[in-house]
Amino acid sequence: MQPMTEQERQRAKTLASQIRPEIPNTYTDYLAQNTADMLYGAGRTLNGLTGGGLDYLGDRYGIDTRMSGYLAQKDKEGTGELARHLGNMAQIGGQGLSGAAFLKSVPMLGNGYVRWNGRRNLINQLKRGKDFEDINFGRVNPETLQRVNQLRELENLPKLTKNAYIPANVVKKFYDKRLKEGYTPEGMARMGKRLFHEGGNEVGNSRFEHIQEIINSRTYTDDIGYISQNPSNGETVIKTMFRKIK
Repeated sequence: MQPMTEQERQRAKTLASQIRPEIPNTYTDYLAQNTADMLYGAGRTLNGLTGGGLDYLGDRYGIDTRMSGYLAQKDKEGTGELARHLGNMAQIGGQGLSGAAFLKSVPMLGNGYVRWNGRRNLINQLKRGKDFEDINFGRVNPETLQRVNQLRELENLPKLTKNAYIPANVVKKFYDKRLKEGYTPEGMARMGKRLFHEGGNEVGNSRFEHIQEIINSRTYTDDIGYISQNPSNGETVIKTMFRKIK
């Protein structure tokens, strides 16, 4: 066999790079790429296993648990969509591995996580626009709840419990009405956080004695929310929320 000429070697090298462009130039690059792939898959699995707890902690402490830099590089390579699809599969697999007993034993699944997950659930349902479900929105701010219950006591009404829910029909009302009025899913979640999860709000009666009003006063607008009790099961429920221009 005749040895290849330099021109033939260059042509073969060019052809090989066209056939297998995904192979890194060095073994170090190969290891780095595979390590990043494994970390991303493991992270998505853990996020599913903890019911979104990993991303909750990342958001809370400023850690990029979603590995946005990794995904940006994948987008440049043209494989970002595939990476996200595989990540979603890993996350779903993690959810399948998580049993109720395990989830209850994970410390991060406290009130902060329940609140965060409630806001995330609200955003997701409003974006989905169908199959609305009750949302566990987490505990109402203790100061706000205390003042609400003081008003209810004056009316001889039962006190509201700490944990608030947004019923499915209210979520649907937000979708049918609030989004058409120009609100965004993210904006509704932020409003819910200010009204029910943060303190320093005004509390008063509504025109219905069994429904209390919560106002978060801002520079140019007021956020207004209404809270009450579901008489069928005793749960604290968020009736509505909206913005009022001053």
